[in-house]
Amino acid sequence: DSLFQTNGFLTEKMWISLGLSRNRIEAFVKEAFPEAVLLQKCIIEPNKILSPLVESVQSAISNKSFVDLRSLLPDDIASNCDDVREIIHQHIRDLLSAQQSLRDNFFRGSIVIDDDLGLFFSHDMTEQSKKLLVLLAQEFGKQRANEIVKVAGHTSTLSGTLECGELYNTS
Repeated sequence: DSLFQTNGFLTEKMWISLGLSRNRIEAFVKEAFPEAVLLQKCIIEPNKILSPLVESVQSAISNKSFVDLRSLLPDDIASNCDDVREIIHQHIRDLLSAQQSLRDNFFRGSIVIDDDLGLFFSHDMTEQSKKLLVLLAQEFGKQRANEIVKVAGHTSTLSGTLECGELYNTS
């Protein structure tokens, strides 16, 4: 009871170390904390765990930036990729649903989740980044093509701008 209230979560490791089964801990938490969210490997208290994540998403949207949501989670929760996915894809989305513009901006944003990251990129940041990525890809492509030409024994280099679908004549 006090552990859940203090931490805002209980993990499978915690309840196993207390000698409790999942069914028993779920029944207790549902009765004592009806707002608790049951995930695959943990149980969370939404006000303590989800609210800071939602605030960070809102901030990323309004500042046209990004946030690493996984880094805002306690390590015991962040270590389970499936729980992180569920938190981001389902519970944050549900909490943002009350505010139409935030929900729409959340869906327009980009999410990257893997073993080390849980990133949310606002749509505006993604759009700004695409412009930079095109320029970086063009420059990388020219540099790589020059390296290939040099390796092949040619001394000519590529110059000019690379347009989508355009091929360079190196002779």
